[in-house]
Amino acid sequence: MSSDKSPSVTVTSLFHDLVNKRSSVSVIWDSEPEKRLNLPVPYRCSLDAVQAEAEKAVRALATEIAVIPVNLAK
Repeated sequence: MSSDKSPSVTVTSLFHDLVNKRSSVSVIWDSEPEKRLNLPVPYRCSLDAVQAEAEKAVRALATEIAVIPVNLAK
């Protein structure tokens, strides 16, 4: 990752599950394409809204995992 550029991710797909009435986006790190996330967004999110909804989903996940404990499997 370049030190003069902030890390970023790019939305690569928007998926609508019509049977289960769910939608999700996939994002990939721009500097590390092996890093990927698939996150829920509002059902039937439009292409016009996908960037904003993906950003909300990333921020919500960051807030959640900032304090989550990591356990070992038993």
